[in-house]
Order: sequence, then C-alpha cells, then structure tokens
Amino acid sequence: MAADVADLKARAERLRELHSEEMQRHGRRCSPRPGGSPGWCRSRSRWMPEAGYGMQPRELVDRLLDIGAVGCNLEDTDHRAGGLVEAGAHAQWLAGIRSAADDAEVPIVINARVDTFLPASGIPEPDRVAEAIRRGRLYRDAGADCIYPIGVRQKRDIATLVTELPGPVNGNTGEYLDLATLREMGVARVSYGPRFYRAALADLKTAVQELLA
Repeated sequence: MAADVADLKARAERLRELHSEEMQRHGRRCSPRPGGSPGWCRSRSRWMPEAGYGMQPRELVDRLLDIGAVGCNLEDTDHRAGGLVEAGAHAQWLAGIRSAADDAEVPIVINARVDTFLPASGIPEPDRVAEAIRRGRLYRDAGADCIYPIGVRQKRDIATLVTELPGPVNGNTGEYLDLATLREMGVARVSYGPRFYRAALADLKTAVQELLA
C-alpha cells in the first residue's frame, strides 16, 4: 500500500466525523484542515467515480487506499442494463465494501448515492421519494455513512428524506434549495456537482460572443 495506513486511518476517521450525526443535528460547516475554507470539500480525501468501475469490493478498496483515498461516492445506477441496480444486490455490494475496509483497518467513508430522482432510473415521479427511502435504509444498514439522493429539487422531498432516512443526508443546491435552506432543513453534506464548471463555460461563451460581436 503506497500510503501509510495510520495516516489513511486518521483521515478516514476525520472524514467520518464530518459525516456524523452530530454535524447533521447542528448543521455545522466543516473545514478539513487548519486554515481550510469553511464548507464541505474533498480536500485530501479524494472521491472516486461513482459506479466503482465494476470492481469487486476488495479490489476497489485496495485501489482506493493505494492512491490515498479514504472516501467514495457509490451510485446505484446500472450502466450496463439501464435503470437501477436491484436494491438488495447493491446493498450487499456496499456491505462488501464496508467489510473490505474493515479488514484493511481503514474506515473509509461511503456516500451511497440513490439515483431514483434521475430520469434514467425509470422510477415514476410519484414513487421516487418512497423508493429513495427504501433504498437509503438498506444502504445505511449495509454500512454506508451518508445517503445521497441525487437530483432532489423540491423542499418537501428533501425534508421527507431527512426525516425518514437514518443518518446524514447529502443534498444538491438548486433553484429552490440554496445552501442556507439545505442547512436549515438538516442536510449534512452538500454537493454542487458540475454547477461551477457549467457556469464557467457559460461565462466563457458569453465573453467569446462579445469579442466576436
């Protein structure tokens, strides 16, 4: 293993602390290191592409630790067959990730992404909240530290999820959900996804159009 196990363990424990129930209750912002910027960030704990590359749990954990990563987003989209992976099978895979991490003595943080709100999931809109709750509970029981129902846009939906899901919930900012609103509603971790990248591209396009005008 390229990285020192003691250092990996310390970083994993710090990251897990930042995803703790205590943070969820108090809505605190985090800084991963002294002098770091406030707010959720990846810092030295790098997050890996979210389908796990199709690897078996032990191989994925070994590769995470080899590059010094102590956290991962793991989604339940089925990129081969379409739709979502069967919830029980995905929970079993997450449990394998947790077991492999325990064997390595590094408590990596698992942010379990629940993709029921994405159109490609095939879940009818009226059923998305209930299915997200069902899946989130299974994934939490399997050892996930945080549940990430990506793509939630409505306050009532995120409020229900925060209430019904055990443990910390990851949310997205959006038209009706800014950072202050999410914090007030009890969301523990906030993802901005490609928002800044898209904003930068839009600004670049505008600037180029002005130059060409």
